[in-house]
Amino acid sequence: MSNRKRKKKAAKIVIWLVAVAVIAVFAVRFATAPKLISDKEIIPEKNGITTYYSFSGSVEAKNKQTVFADKAMQIKEIKVEKGQLITTNDTLLRTTMNEKIKSKIDGEISNIHVEENAQLMPGAKLLDIVDYNDLQLKIQVDEYDLIAASEGKEAVITINALGKDIKGTITEVSKEGIYSNGVTFFIATISLEKDEQLKIGMSAEAKILDKSVSNALTLPMSAIQFDDNNKAYVLVKDEKTSKR
Repeated sequence: MSNRKRKKKAAKIVIWLVAVAVIAVFAVRFATAPKLISDKEIIPEKNGITTYYSFSGSVEAKNKQTVFADKAMQIKEIKVEKGQLITTNDTLLRTTMNEKIKSKIDGEISNIHVEENAQLMPGAKLLDIVDYNDLQLKIQVDEYDLIAASEGKEAVITINALGKDIKGTITEVSKEGIYSNGVTFFIATISLEKDEQLKIGMSAEAKILDKSVSNALTLPMSAIQFDDNNKAYVLVKDEKTSKR
């Protein structure tokens, strides 16, 4: 093959390589280019805007009592049974020395750990009492969100398993925080309104009001775009064109 033919063939190869490279560049730019919203015209509307703080936790009993033996004793009679409702000062057990062990709270007998005639050492667990009618939610609030969790503030509690919302009120915020992973957390206690479907241990999410405004000029999120620096902007109609 002559040198002239070799040069022509080499030139064709270079031209094709350049063409492929140019196509590839445009393909990459097109694939990575930000997707623009449609040209649908959107009119801003006046609406209310509300933002919330959100915290998670699980439902627990506000009042519960585990009854222990305060000395060596032998149980002569068990006066209650599991599931029984009791009130403060009801007799729970009677010993062979005719001593009466009484309840300190209203509630329901959730567990009985002893049997009649059992001989017990000091500190032995006797039974558990739980007040299922007075439930609460404890949440962890980091120090930067503590402004949201003041006593007396109302909260909306979403019970995930029930798919429903109930009302709650913050009754206490711990005065000492717990330091973990560079952030200090405080425990806020939320008293829950009574609900027959509510069970101890159910997961829940508490929403506490942050800010709320009315008659704000609003746009749907679909109208908002972001530039390469992640800065938000909208396109505003200006006669024949649109501008940022």
